Amino acid sequence: MNKKTFFKLTALLTSFLLVSFLSYAFKKEINVSTPLNEHMKKILISGSSITQTLCENLSESFLKNNPGIYFNKSSIGSADALNSILNNTSNIGDISKNLTESELKKVNIKTFALDGIVVCVNPQNKVLNLTLENLKKIFSGKIRNWKQLGGEDGEIVLVGRDNASGIRESFEKTLNLKETNYTVELDNNGKVKFKIQKDCNAIGYISFSTLDENVKAIKINEIAPCWETIKNNTYPFFQPLSQITKLGVKDETAKKWFSFVNSEEGFKIIKKNKFIPLHF
Repeated sequence: MNKKTFFKLTALLTSFLLVSFLSYAFKKEINVSTPLNEHMKKILISGSSITQTLCENLSESFLKNNPGIYFNKSSIGSADALNSILNNTSNIGDISKNLTESELKKVNIKTFALDGIVVCVNPQNKVLNLTLENLKKIFSGKIRNWKQLGGEDGEIVLVGRDNASGIRESFEKTLNLKETNYTVELDNNGKVKFKIQKDCNAIGYISFSTLDENVKAIKINEIAPCWETIKNNTYPFFQPLSQITKLGVKDETAKKWFSFVNSEEGFKIIKKNKFIPLHF
């Protein structure tokens, strides 16, 4: 390699590294860890992981009609959504759980959809139906073998979500579980599905929006999870999907976002993502 070629390659490599660094720096300049700047139009949503794809899909259409707005969605869990808006690290919190009375006094809340919580097992599992009492005994460790429920002889593997999960809180509250006996706790629906798919003795719960052929949904009291049974609450497990803002803060950009979510176009996107839209 002659000197002329060497210097050209060195210059190209230096330019590439400089551009990469600047791109990275720009991306990191504005994110959910940056304090809000009141002069900057932006939508920073932090919270539930289950609405990650939904929010991204909503933002694509929203930003077409509202150019110049920075958007970011961070999946930190429903449990941390409230702190993110109170600490001004985001202007919208995304939750898949009910707030307490004391929490409600600190926020404005808009519930925009319902999501079913599907109890599922490995497709090879012969059990098709469980009662609420069965489930309570399973997840509290009082029933430990599938044979006790008409299935094959095998120790039940309990797959749960992590403590920050809104879906876990809703599921356990419906069963009035005081104590749980999880074999493993995972931080998203995909990991729960994968664990159940690979273990014929596993049972867990996932969002209805993520249900596919890799796992088998269990009927509860002979009622299967579907759009209608979740909407009319005959299927017992569901969770509200809500977005919250800090009480007393006027945010015209967030107001525009909520108007879009509650619009006909927003409803179509919510349905496409397998959630049940609600007017607020």
